Amino acid sequence: MKNVTDISMDDKIYKAIFKAAAEEALREEMAALPSDEELNEMYPRTKTLDKKVNAVLKQEFKTARRKQRLRLAARVAAVVILFVLVGGSVLMSVEASRNFILNTLIDRRGDYIAFDFGIDGTPNEAGNGIILGYLPEGLS
Repeated sequence: MKNVTDISMDDKIYKAIFKAAAEEALREEMAALPSDEELNEMYPRTKTLDKKVNAVLKQEFKTARRKQRLRLAARVAAVVILFVLVGGSVLMSVEASRNFILNTLIDRRGDYIAFDFGIDGTPNEAGNGIILGYLPEGLS
């Protein structure tokens, strides 16, 4: 049993040394790289490059905003449709509101002229329509 713990202890020591060596190598590599100021001196930026980079960034932001707005519009439309369906089903479940809705949809003429021929030539009782004095051929 002592051998098993020794092997695991050796692995722990190896991993710790390897980690320390990797960190030191990374630090040396980063120190060898030039700084931002040195890079700007070696490779100066041009206006055309700046314009191209800004155009690409602007296009990417536009695309991202368009996608975000499309998702928002889809969510809003889903909520509105859900609200209309639930509200419509609640309103249609009550007889009085169902009758009102159906009568409103069926009687779409509203305040417009209604041609009422009456029954046997007698005018309608409401008096809100134009009464023709004759029945056209084929309507009798």
